[in-house]
Amino acid sequence: MSPCDCSNCKPEEAEALWLAQSALTTDNFDGALAMCESQLFDLANSLPERPPPPAPQTRSLAMRCKADDPIRSSPLHKSLVNMFESSFERFFNTIFTGPSDLGPADYFSRELAWGLAKNVDELSSPKGFAAVLTSEMIPGQYQCHLEAFNEWKDAYDTADIIAVARYSRLATLKPAAKIEPPQSVEGAVISHARELADKEQSRFERDQAKLQDAEDKQAERYRIAKEKEETKKAKAVAKAEKARIAKDNKEAKKAAALAKAAEKARIAKEKGQLPKPKPRPPAKTRARKVVPPAGTATTEHLSGISKPGGLKDVVQEPHQKGSLTQQTWSAARPKEPRLMTCWSPRIPSVGCPCR
Repeated sequence: MSPCDCSNCKPEEAEALWLAQSALTTDNFDGALAMCESQLFDLANSLPERPPPPAPQTRSLAMRCKADDPIRSSPLHKSLVNMFESSFERFFNTIFTGPSDLGPADYFSRELAWGLAKNVDELSSPKGFAAVLTSEMIPGQYQCHLEAFNEWKDAYDTADIIAVARYSRLATLKPAAKIEPPQSVEGAVISHARELADKEQSRFERDQAKLQDAEDKQAERYRIAKEKEETKKAKAVAKAEKARIAKDNKEAKKAAALAKAAEKARIAKEKGQLPKPKPRPPAKTRARKVVPPAGTATTEHLSGISKPGGLKDVVQEPHQKGSLTQQTWSAARPKEPRLMTCWSPRIPSVGCPCR
């Protein structure tokens, strides 16, 4: 069977025509049937933006007071229920003065009073009573309940009870649902496939962005490393150039000194006066301390020797080895004999044995 223009053979074009039907007019209807999918989407997008829908009017929903509700044990709530019942009973008796088979409890039961007590945050106007009671059983019933409620508020501190009821109501409210455009079954499948394709495209773009970021960071690290290497090479070249310049300066100074010396020698040679070589400084020798061996004379022993030819002839030069001999001592002592105290304890103190 050859394909035709039905939605089974061309589901994408059919879905696009479905979504673009708000832009179809009697003038462009025939042309829209011949359009492809992209042209139909362009036609739908050419429409001006719709104004936002009006804010939904949230209707106050009555909260049901169950048999095990905690407010049934509250004294303030019990007093409100009693005031609702007593005020309605007086109101009923003023309306129905004769005998009747139905009483106030048949028109306004205690359970309805508990329902009003559960919704105390909405009872500031007769409209709030309508959310619980739906309608008035007797004309003027809402006003009767409102007067009883105001009397209860004036008699007790009810701010906390009303705040708790309002908080409970806000917890049960649900946001308004988003209004979606009408869509066929085939259109829902196509939209789901488009969403998956968009997600896949977004994931691919994120992966590409991460890959590009990693490549940029790698290129930045490579650039920084290359700059460091080039800086290091430049410093090495500058250091080598500085060393070469210092070496050239040193060689130039040396050559200049040699040239200057040669020039001076040439001038002296021409004048017949050769420069005298500078005398060598004497070698510095460390003086040795002469320590006389045991049993020899010292400076203290020779204190009586006369200066001329005495100690100078006796004390040896530092470079000569040996000690004072008997002949040297005899030649150095004075002619007149002297008694000298010997330093050795083994010799009697009658004179030096070296005489």
